[in-house]
Amino acid sequence: MALVMLALSFLVKERIQQKASCPLLSARDIRLLIIAMLLNDPDAVDRRIAQMDIRHEQRRKDIERYYRENDTDSANDTG
Repeated sequence: MALVMLALSFLVKERIQQKASCPLLSARDIRLLIIAMLLNDPDAVDRRIAQMDIRHEQRRKDIERYYRENDTDSANDTG
């Protein structure tokens, strides 16, 4: 139980520290980066970061599209 709490504490701290540079950082992202670092392969870390950037860009576009569609739906409902 204590190990799980330490892991969750680490995840929360990382998300807070990286909020400005990486607002969509998830627990999965952190886990994949830790695994890549433990493999001691700098290329693997760079590949994971590149994949993460692509995933975050897609997610950001999906979020923006969702809010854009809901804004037009709510504007049509009040009309």
